[in-house]
Amino acid sequence: MSNQATPYVARNPGDLLSAGDWNQMQLAIRADILANKEAAKNEIREEGVEKATDCEKFDNKSASEWVAQLDERYAPKVHDHEEIAGYRRYIKRFSATDQDIALLRHGLGRYPLVDLYELKTVAGLIFDEEKRKKLYEKEAGLQGCKLFVYYGHREAESYGVMANVHRNKLRIGVPLEQFLSELAVRYEDDDTLEDVLNDMLDAFMEDPNDEITHCRSAWIDKSVDERRTVQALKEADEWADLRVGLAPSRIGGDRITLELPVSAGEGATGDTQLMARVERRISVLHVDYETTAVVVEELNDGDISLPGNADISPDSIRKVVPPLDLMILLRS
Repeated sequence: MSNQATPYVARNPGDLLSAGDWNQMQLAIRADILANKEAAKNEIREEGVEKATDCEKFDNKSASEWVAQLDERYAPKVHDHEEIAGYRRYIKRFSATDQDIALLRHGLGRYPLVDLYELKTVAGLIFDEEKRKKLYEKEAGLQGCKLFVYYGHREAESYGVMANVHRNKLRIGVPLEQFLSELAVRYEDDDTLEDVLNDMLDAFMEDPNDEITHCRSAWIDKSVDERRTVQALKEADEWADLRVGLAPSRIGGDRITLELPVSAGEGATGDTQLMARVERRISVLHVDYETTAVVVEELNDGDISLPGNADISPDSIRKVVPPLDLMILLRS
């Protein structure tokens, strides 16, 4: 209703009221009611219903948009005040005697920290020299093996890849399943173990990595020959305990020392095996913010130390020096 103090039909005192006046007043009242009704509807629509269409937003932003905006005010946990940290891992094989250079195009956009690790032979790593020699005589293919796939539950001790540290027994390497995930190797339950291992090796030794000597245990070979699938290994509760053994040993300083068995020459006393010491010199050069070079220097006579009672030449030692396998880690 109108709140104005204006009569619908104005009359002065003493005037006669006619039927027309009465009808006119009813029409005026009805028109006033309709006008107020429409005004109330418009007010509800404009101030209530239409504003409620974005009720999930505040200041025209949704909750997720506000969270994203506010999160930009905080640094990530791994921040270094410049950029999110980067990590690279390379497996490189260097020449046995000549100078060799690995040019690593890491693309980290800065000079990264560099850690060098020599990849040791895995099988027999924990054994003493005598037990290791017997293992290699029994299975010659294990000597020089830098990547070893085995069944941890049954074979860790027999292959010398389990270390006893206080009360803990630690197996060398990582679970196969974790290694596959790290390399982004996809597989199905009906894939054979052989197919999975082949895909793993292809991914691990893909450029820029180099191929290194790899081998498998007797249990793994038997499972491959039997064409066992991932599903079969899971059902037997064996899949989770397959392991990939790597034995990286950190290199301190700018050189690494190798000990090589040599035979005593004519005139030497005793029949025990002699050991020659060989030093490989290593240097790291940051070429620019995108590239790092790792250099293994040429093997000179001065890098070879011969046992005093051995009638052998440095050249004969060079012939038996193995290639140098390194794991190179870059962190920015």
